[in-house]
Amino acid sequence: MASTTPSSNEYLNYLQQLMPPGRAYLRKPGQIITKLLHGIADILADFHATACEVFLRNIDPCKADLARSHWLKSTGIHSDPCLTETDDCAAMLAVLRAGASEHEGQEVAYYKSLLMQIGIAEADIEIAQGAPLSECGVAQCGDELSNAGGAFTWSVTIKNASQYPGWECIDAECGTAECLDPIGHCRIVSVECLINKFKPSHTTVIFYYEN
Repeated sequence: MASTTPSSNEYLNYLQQLMPPGRAYLRKPGQIITKLLHGIADILADFHATACEVFLRNIDPCKADLARSHWLKSTGIHSDPCLTETDDCAAMLAVLRAGASEHEGQEVAYYKSLLMQIGIAEADIEIAQGAPLSECGVAQCGDELSNAGGAFTWSVTIKNASQYPGWECIDAECGTAECLDPIGHCRIVSVECLINKFKPSHTTVIFYYEN
């Protein structure tokens, strides 16, 4: 692919256009001032090409080197408990994808895409939406029954859960467990944290894991 940045000769022409008119500022090849400006033009052309290459590389958070610390800081992944179990690239993409698409926050495809960004395979994700509230005069024969709470409850099921980073099983321990704590449960921390972070605030999500 041909370079789209100005060449050394183009920069020389730019510099010569800045020179005042007159016999003291000849633009002919071989003149001392032309040689001086050509040396400056070489530096400017190299700098321009390098700056473009660095910029194009660093606008991608997964390829960034010079701007990596800025990406990490702006996405906040190292201080986000939802993303501590994922690699930096996947975590940053998940945060950026979520922030850019918050208007999609009630679509199943949106939540699947979030989980896929942190490494969960699409085939291992099942999301079931809650049934709408059953109301007299509105519900029809054959509609699924639902109470007020069920209308705002939905579920996320992750298959082959133990193969993913962040999978943990916690057993209740004497002296540390509190009343109402489950006797034992397994989960993927990043999955639950990320979904709960971006779900509609009036809804409740139930998580299921299959192995």
